Amino acid sequence: FYLLLFIYFYLFAFIYFYFTLYFYLLLFYFYSFTFIYFYLFTFILFTFILFTFIYFYLLLFIYFYLFAFIYFYLFTFIYFYFIYFYFTLYFYFFVILIIFYFWHHLIKKLMNLLPVSLYLC
Repeated sequence: FYLLLFIYFYLFAFIYFYFTLYFYLLLFYFYSFTFIYFYLFTFILFTFILFTFIYFYLLLFIYFYLFAFIYFYLFTFIYFYFIYFYFTLYFYFFVILIIFYFWHHLIKKLMNLLPVSLYLC
């Protein structure tokens, strides 16, 4: 989703840039017969070129930062989730081992008592 959004804004920046360039070149062509309009539209043209590049690189920076932010927190979340998951897994594994050990120990004790109980019977 974010990649598609980035591609959309990337394309939008370039379409916007070329559209404004073409539009202001047309205006420059139609109004360059006077000296004032010549300076005015060259100024507008170059400011638009400048601002479209600023807009494009700003978008680039924002989206790369956003990607970095999302992936960093996503992968750290997954990483810590797996640490938690495996910790609980090992914890329950050792709990089961301890239970079985004590169960085995209890059975052994009872088995040791069995001949005595048989003798008493």
